[in-house]
Amino acid sequence: MNESSARNTVIELLGKLGSEDDAEVLSTARALHAKVSEMGVSWDELLVQDDSSVSRPVNYSGAGAAALDDDDSDDEAAAGRPTSDAAFELIGAAADDIRRIEQIQSMKDISESLREELDGFLEDIKANEFTVADRQYLEALQQRLSKGDRKPA
Repeated sequence: MNESSARNTVIELLGKLGSEDDAEVLSTARALHAKVSEMGVSWDELLVQDDSSVSRPVNYSGAGAAALDDDDSDDEAAAGRPTSDAAFELIGAAADDIRRIEQIQSMKDISESLREELDGFLEDIKANEFTVADRQYLEALQQRLSKGDRKPA
């Protein structure tokens, strides 16, 4: 079953929860739970907050991006921004996002694909394309992973 078909089934089941027949609502709730389990996602992953700012990048005012990228030091100097990590310290949201990524990366038993995804988030921060949705995902991911028995590498 493809993702679109699974999504349509979930939406259809959600619509049936308003039935006047309590037995149908209970049956539908069980079918909905089974469908979500079959999809291999948690409710937290399935339900995404409807927020118009989700697709907008988080703006770090250049500080976070400059600290991550040594390759563009000439461009940074020309823009009047620091040219090396030692020139300034990350502060605020950029530092929090990067610290969260580093904490997750330090867990020894995470998959290589997750490590690559986290590297992608660092690239997104560098390119000022890191979104509010990315931040929310990282926060939820870190919470889920920290509940397990994962230890730093």
